[in-house]
Amino acid sequence: MSNKLNSKLSLPVIISILLHGILIIALGYKFVSDTGENYGSINGNSIDAIMIDPSVMTEQYQRQLQTQVNQQKADQKTQELLDKQIKELAEKAEAEKAAAEKAAAEKAAAEKKAKQKAEQAKKDKALNDLLGGLTSGTPSSGGVASRKGVSDGELDKYKSLVQNAISNKFINPPNVYRGKTCELQIQIAPDGLLLNVTSKGGDADLCREALAATKLAVIPKPASSLYNEVKTMNIEFQPK
Repeated sequence: MSNKLNSKLSLPVIISILLHGILIIALGYKFVSDTGENYGSINGNSIDAIMIDPSVMTEQYQRQLQTQVNQQKADQKTQELLDKQIKELAEKAEAEKAAAEKAAAEKAAAEKKAKQKAEQAKKDKALNDLLGGLTSGTPSSGGVASRKGVSDGELDKYKSLVQNAISNKFINPPNVYRGKTCELQIQIAPDGLLLNVTSKGGDADLCREALAATKLAVIPKPASSLYNEVKTMNIEFQPK
């Protein structure tokens, strides 16, 4: 009984094993067939083999690198040009500013000079009016009575007084200026105040000392009737 049961059970098992073996063989064959047909393809599509030339890749890399270098050079040149334009604009603005400042300074100086000139002219006019036209007077000549009521003697006497006043301030070492003369032109105020003195000719050394002595001298006040004749006078100074 047991042997019969085992024989019944063995037959299905053997059949099952055979069927599984056939199925495995079929599947293996199909796998091998599909693998052979699809080799070199993706999803059944064949892929052609591509041979890459290293020189082509190197050339492409160098071309890209050169393009980058050229772009950098172009950017640098553009930046340099921009910097140059900015510098030129700054220099132009600075030059215009300096020119404007110079023009303003020159204008201010001209206005100041004109103002000073006008003020000086005003002062000169006031002084001239105050002193009765002293600066426009002409020197009197000795030896002739040039105005009514004034004699030659009065003129000579006053000039002698003026020369004595100068001599009192003149230092004359023994015989240094003997025989030398200096012509002085003197302008005085109505009270005898010295306004100006210049040399008109003569020994240069003597004239230098005579000018210094005249500026220190106390010139006597002339008579009112005599003033117009001596307000600007010439004196031939000769040391005593």
